[in-house]
Amino acid sequence: MRRATEMRRDRPSGRVIVVDDDGRVLLFSVLDALDVKPTTWVTPGGGLEKGESPAEAASRELAEETGLLVGPDDLGGPVAVARGDWVFRGAPLYSEDWFFAWRTPAFEPDRSRWTELERELHRGWRWWAPGELEATQEPVLPAGLAALVRRIAAGEHFAEPVVLSWLAP
Repeated sequence: MRRATEMRRDRPSGRVIVVDDDGRVLLFSVLDALDVKPTTWVTPGGGLEKGESPAEAASRELAEETGLLVGPDDLGGPVAVARGDWVFRGAPLYSEDWFFAWRTPAFEPDRSRWTELERELHRGWRWWAPGELEATQEPVLPAGLAALVRRIAAGEHFAEPVVLSWLAP
């Protein structure tokens, strides 16, 4: 019999850390009624489709989940990466999540392009200040997001992606 880690499927993704003019980050609350995990807050983004780069997936997912149209080249290079194992509906997965940064005035996300799965899992969204992220008892992925948001809001340039912990502490 094979162990679950041997049967896991790789699921690379492209995600966007959207930071507004007040230094807040846009996060979606995700809850799967078919899972025991609690509601978790995540950045816009999702898995790569066949032949996509992380930046292309991040751009596509950003448009799909928020209505914000930003080309892959406009996102620039990744500012962070997080890796980890997780289970989605009984299937063991290994994620390598590439995070890109985008600065924009605050806006209300447009849900009109959500997929059926996003409509099922996404419970809402909100703009979070870094201090709120640090104070919340709710799971936020990736761990260390608050410090990264502060750096993005300060206009820091990232020569190399920051390695973040995929799982919250």
